[in-house]
Amino acid sequence: MKRKNRTELHKISRWNFLWLLGGTMVLAGCGSRSPESIEVSIVERVSESEYSLQTKGILVIDAVEGTEESIEREQFEALSSQQETVTETVLESETESSTEETGDTSVEPEFVTSADLTKEQIQAINTATWSNPASGCYDVLSVSDLTREEVQNWILSAPFPEGSWCNGHALTPEEQSAIEANRNLDAIPERVSVQYGILTDNADVRIFPTDAVLQTEVSPQAFDYMQESLFLIGEMVAVLHTSADGVYVYVIGSNDKGWIARECVGLTEHGVLQQWQEGLQHPAVVIEPYVKIEGLHTFRMGTAFPLLEKDDTTMRISYPVNREGRLELTETVLSVEKDISDGYLPYTYEAAAQRMQQMVGVSYGWGDKHLNYDCSSTVGAVYRCFGIFLPRNTGNMAATGAVVISLEQMGTETRDGLIRSLPAGSLLLMKGHVAMYMGIVNGEPRIAHTVSRYSGDGANLMDIYSCVETSLYIYTGSLKPYEEVLTYVISF
Repeated sequence: MKRKNRTELHKISRWNFLWLLGGTMVLAGCGSRSPESIEVSIVERVSESEYSLQTKGILVIDAVEGTEESIEREQFEALSSQQETVTETVLESETESSTEETGDTSVEPEFVTSADLTKEQIQAINTATWSNPASGCYDVLSVSDLTREEVQNWILSAPFPEGSWCNGHALTPEEQSAIEANRNLDAIPERVSVQYGILTDNADVRIFPTDAVLQTEVSPQAFDYMQESLFLIGEMVAVLHTSADGVYVYVIGSNDKGWIARECVGLTEHGVLQQWQEGLQHPAVVIEPYVKIEGLHTFRMGTAFPLLEKDDTTMRISYPVNREGRLELTETVLSVEKDISDGYLPYTYEAAAQRMQQMVGVSYGWGDKHLNYDCSSTVGAVYRCFGIFLPRNTGNMAATGAVVISLEQMGTETRDGLIRSLPAGSLLLMKGHVAMYMGIVNGEPRIAHTVSRYSGDGANLMDIYSCVETSLYIYTGSLKPYEEVLTYVISF
């Protein structure tokens, strides 16, 4: 393919492109987006020559057939509204003739090195994520009254976790039955009136309404499989149900659902949540792994509060407090510190990688137990600094409203070449794990990730339990090479 054809294509689309090699297509991502050119940037693999496009105005190149496809914006809007699949279409006959003239059918990788996103573009990414059912994310404000069956199905969708040890002793059938009964399913009314609230403290999200620790072995480092996640102070939730003992409530958050301690949420009206969300359009954002302010809670990276006023030395924020179960919004004055940003940080790939470097050294905790981080919450916290909200779990991250590239069908050389050409700050997914790509150091691709253990030589496992920066050429806990089990690349 002649480079002049790429120039013409660039003039048509006004984007920078991400080029996949050696497969059946090349995806043009949105490196330099305009607000009107992006809604959802996900390409889902359908077959060797057929792809479902869930984004507006994307350019697709079929590297096998040597054809190029460009879908005019108006045409694509009509197609996407009907959820049709775009198949092989030739943009210009000149492309084929150019290939015939040169005999060159290869496609060289070209990757953007920086991506500045506006607030509107970031909002479009978030909206796309929240509107995709596969993301596991929810627009809390849109959750309305539900039927008994709907709430029961949500609660019952979580099976009893793996683990035969409960609080250090063998789990008995009676203990399991008591934990299951505390879900209080029979008390769910035929029509559930949804309540709304704001977290007034960081809250563990539990799979069942219990603080019992469920493990597969008795060990200080063994995971508590009752732990699902962590909701941060200031997050909005929809409250659907209360446990039999009255200690827990079942809630829907922006990127997860489960049981949290009732004392951690202040109930309020839907309109108050709307005002809170509007205030988060320009918030005070925690941009360090942990910030402890005297008299207040410990804040983790990505925690955000509406910023009411700021001068050279102080910022005044809206702060949620629980008053006997009801929400009270107070005003708190903070000293201006580098740990808390005036608004979300401007997004670039480099800025994301730099923020990830601040996470190196934080402790690993399954499901964020004890305010620690796991692999997905680490990258999620980093991207929250820029106002980008990711799915909570790695199994859902491929449904992020961004450019998502499948690696599963690529050959080794193609995959390695693609990864080496990525901008730092991109995400690398594998089953059950996610890492951030940090660039090439001494000829090797580097990643940063929060991990329990890995092997450097493919034979001996090392206990890590923290966020570390490593070579990509390491081995998983099951001693499989990292690069061979990668599934997706995510780039914004």
